[in-house]
Amino acid sequence: MVSRDTPKRSASSSTLTLFAASTLSTISCRRRAAIGRGIGGSGSDGAPAVCGAPAPVARTRRPLREPRPVDESLPYRPNVGIALFNRDGLVLIARRLEDDGPEVIGPGFEWQMPQGGIDEGEDAEAAAFRELEEETGVTRARTLDAHPDWLTYDFPPYSGPPHRLAAFRGQRQRWHAMRFEGEDSEIEVSRASPGAPPEFSEWRWERLSTAVDLVVPFKRAIYAEVARRFRPFAA
Repeated sequence: MVSRDTPKRSASSSTLTLFAASTLSTISCRRRAAIGRGIGGSGSDGAPAVCGAPAPVARTRRPLREPRPVDESLPYRPNVGIALFNRDGLVLIARRLEDDGPEVIGPGFEWQMPQGGIDEGEDAEAAAFRELEEETGVTRARTLDAHPDWLTYDFPPYSGPPHRLAAFRGQRQRWHAMRFEGEDSEIEVSRASPGAPPEFSEWRWERLSTAVDLVVPFKRAIYAEVARRFRPFAA
């Protein structure tokens, strides 16, 4: 459902026993081969002196860090999303390169529409145009519509290192539909903001309804609502 807001552990004895047995077996095999081996490398019966591979040594593994559950007392981060339509009614989607803290991706779910945070004191529409330029290089576009509600999603449980987004429960988004009025050659998603790594590797035009199935599952409800609201502009 879319939420809206209106305006080292030590080795065990069995592990040590297995390691000792494996080591003794290997030493014994090598000694037998050395005693019976001639210049040609054969045993006393003329057959090659072959030793089997030593038994694998059991290793202890450090337990995985448990993901922290969502802290419902944390705030949502103010954010904008942009559905950028071309003249054929298709929207721009870009392929994420990697996780961004709790903003994780998964195999088959690396695609998304542009989005980004709203700076303090910044108007949502101004933030949308700024984020569009920063993430795609697009400067020639006009607003078609803005979703009247703030749409929110929670981050999945996060177990990674400290991250700027970990201070938030999720994102609280205002979505804008825009018409691209430039040329495809102007779009460059592999660019990066100063001091930040590139976020995307490639882009393409896609049907808005299909974009719903390509985004990570925890954003899917929002994409479905965006597709409903902006259907009049879609192919």
